Amino acid sequence: MKTDTLTASFMALREKLHRSAIGFLKNDEDAKDALQDTFFRLWKNDHPESDAEARNKLFAVLRNICIDRLRKPPAATLEESEADKMAVFPDFTEDIGRLEELISTGLTDTLFATVANHEQKA
Repeated sequence: MKTDTLTASFMALREKLHRSAIGFLKNDEDAKDALQDTFFRLWKNDHPESDAEARNKLFAVLRNICIDRLRKPPAATLEESEADKMAVFPDFTEDIGRLEELISTGLTDTLFATVANHEQKA
């Protein structure tokens, strides 16, 4: 099986690219993700003709991907996002309980009068 110039250059420079990405991102997992994104972008869009061109494009695209990732604001953790949701929305447990009670009693004239009274208060 014949490998193309991009794949051969990427495999030869993989460790150097990884160290460069860690230098930018300071995180091994983020660096590995940046390497994958770099290879995929070049593989999908651009096929270099020579080893020198492949090397230059690999490092340039990796640098741009790392810079883009550093510019993005950090994502909120799950705990922070759940806390934000709880702070924004009031507690509806009483209203839900009352609604379930009204539904279980059936749709009667009393129900319509109760709903109408509730709407007038709101």
